[in-house]
Amino acid sequence: MSHKNNEQDLGLGNFSSRLKTYVMGYIGCIILTLAAFFIARHSLNTQIALVISVVALAIIQLFVQLKCFLHVGFQSGSRWNLSTLIFTAIIIIALVGGSLWIMFSLDTMMSF
Repeated sequence: MSHKNNEQDLGLGNFSSRLKTYVMGYIGCIILTLAAFFIARHSLNTQIALVISVVALAIIQLFVQLKCFLHVGFQSGSRWNLSTLIFTAIIIIALVGGSLWIMFSLDTMMSF
C-alpha cells in the first residue's frame, strides 16, 4: 500500500485551488459591482447607454458567480447542475412574465 503525502491526504491541494477560485470570483464580483456603481453614480452616458452598460455588467457578474461559486460549467459532471439551473430560470421567467402580463392586462382593463 502506498502512502500519499499529507497534503493529498488532507485534501489541501484541492482546497487551495477552490479557495483561489472563490477569491478570484469574489474580487471579480467586487470590481464589477463597483464599476456598475461608478457608471450609475456619475452618469457618464446617456440614459439608454447607462441601462445597457449596467445590465451588461450584471450579466457578466452572473456568469462569474455561476462559474466561480456554483461551479456550473460544460463538463460532463456538471451537466445536471446546468440543466437544473436552466429549468429553474425557465420557471422564474414564466412566473415573472405571467405576473407582469396579468398586471399590465388589469391596468389596461381598468383604464377604460
